Amino acid sequence: HDVDLWRKLADLTLRLGRYQEAIYYLGRLIRMRDAALPEYFWTRSRLWAMREDYKKAILGFHRLLLTEVEGDAIIFSQVYCLAERMDMADVAIDMFVQILKEAVTGQRIPSIAVANFV
Repeated sequence: HDVDLWRKLADLTLRLGRYQEAIYYLGRLIRMRDAALPEYFWTRSRLWAMREDYKKAILGFHRLLLTEVEGDAIIFSQVYCLAERMDMADVAIDMFVQILKEAVTGQRIPSIAVANFV
């Protein structure tokens, strides 16, 4: 697993506008636990949304919400907007409730901005 190679391929395909390939390369980076960065989840989810595959985009943002604290409000807003487009606002609400439950049990602390968003 050459992390630098996959990172270069993802960057190159993004710059060339070859988004389907970029999604694949970002997925490879995400599966490499030691190389997975929040921006890989963010970029891949945004690419899925651009391709109007909102279900995959929402799932990607959800995974990011479970790990990310900084920028929670932006991510949650994106998830909610996509879920609303799919007439699945209840999915976004369920995600928010899950985040709050994890905060209560001490597993993670959502940003104040998320609480303010709702």
